[in-house]
Amino acid sequence: MPILVKQEHIAKGIKTYKGKRNSYLETLLKNGNLDAEVYTFQDSRCLVIFHFLKKAFLYDSEKDLLNTLVLS
Repeated sequence: MPILVKQEHIAKGIKTYKGKRNSYLETLLKNGNLDAEVYTFQDSRCLVIFHFLKKAFLYDSEKDLLNTLVLS
């Protein structure tokens, strides 16, 4: 289940947990017409910043993220 991340915690979380951009997931989301940045952390969690929603969600894993999304 994704967790909503407050705006003020996004940049600090990326830095603290050493988030790396995930171009593979960003491409999948873009192909599904979703404008988003995806960061994968060392512990495999994924932070997705949805620009059109102006919100970010933290997923337990890449698998959890992919199971949650419906791309069309």
